[in-house]
Amino acid sequence: MSNYIFLWGTIILPWLTFPLLNKGEIKRYMPVALLGSLLATIVAEVAVSLHWWIVKDNIFPFHNIAPYIYGVFPVGIIWIFKYTKKHFVVFMLVNAALDFVLSYFVLRYTAQSGILAVPDLNSASLRLFMVCMTEAVILYFYQLWQEEQLVSSSKHQAGRIIPTPAYKRLSEEKGDHSDTE
Repeated sequence: MSNYIFLWGTIILPWLTFPLLNKGEIKRYMPVALLGSLLATIVAEVAVSLHWWIVKDNIFPFHNIAPYIYGVFPVGIIWIFKYTKKHFVVFMLVNAALDFVLSYFVLRYTAQSGILAVPDLNSASLRLFMVCMTEAVILYFYQLWQEEQLVSSSKHQAGRIIPTPAYKRLSEEKGDHSDTE
């Protein structure tokens, strides 16, 4: 398989699964997916700077970054959260399995195909796996925080009556002015 087809496929193919998600799931998990992509971008830049690997073959506009960070990664985060929400152990097990595949199989494939030059493949694989697992913990707790913010915001709104013109007229007719003060 051509490196270009592989690289473009890692960006485009995951986004084709978006119609299978409902709008609520996308809105709910998109912030954590974007954070995940940001963290992965930072890790990729650090990895190149520390010579964990050297990018040999890339596609425009991705110079030092694996394109999967903007395809497989954010879409995968959304799918993982969809099926593992509120189950930390399951979330971590799924991430461990996928991070293992990324760190030991995908990294090896990209090195063998000439996309990356990896000076110490075993060491780079272990470091990548550990960083990905750390990111998974960060993302899980970020999502918990996001959902707590959404819940507290909706509780705050639900308990408060927001006067609308129709509500004001109805209140005035009944002689009740307690909510409009």
